[in-house]
Amino acid sequence: MLVRAIDRRWSSNMHEVRRQRIASLLIRGLKTHEIVEQLCKETRTGRDGFTEPNPSYTVNPRTGEPYNRKTIERDIDELKTEWRDQSAAKVKDYYGHMIATALEVQRAAWARGDLDMVLEANGEIRDIVGKPTKTESFNVNVDYASLSDAQIVAMREGIRVGRLASEIMADEDWPE
Repeated sequence: MLVRAIDRRWSSNMHEVRRQRIASLLIRGLKTHEIVEQLCKETRTGRDGFTEPNPSYTVNPRTGEPYNRKTIERDIDELKTEWRDQSAAKVKDYYGHMIATALEVQRAAWARGDLDMVLEANGEIRDIVGKPTKTESFNVNVDYASLSDAQIVAMREGIRVGRLASEIMADEDWPE
């Protein structure tokens, strides 16, 4: 049982080593067939013209033979998917941060009563998320007795700005 557990860890480690080597070659712009060749070559010609060990040379520890093309292609597909997912997550984080910043600017602008800045923050948010495909209306029940006069004025102004935005978006000359 202990031997099998050690074998699994070693196998997993070799899998990561192989993927790191493939990633390194892929990043350098090598094509699949070139990566396969690099991983299968035991030696290479160095800058000085002498033969030296190939640092990319990788063999299957179970067979002692180089990995086959199908295994390497599978690793390449996995790496590309992983990189794509990481990239998408970073883009989403970036857009989330930009929207949060614009919303904070908008909140501060409302607090100061700076309606021009509120509209500018709305424009920033619109630019980030794009033009809405449809406008939805909804009813909100508000207990006005619990609100201050300033809060009521800000709320009414927000509704007015929302209506104005709806009219602008309904305009056929809205930029895409």
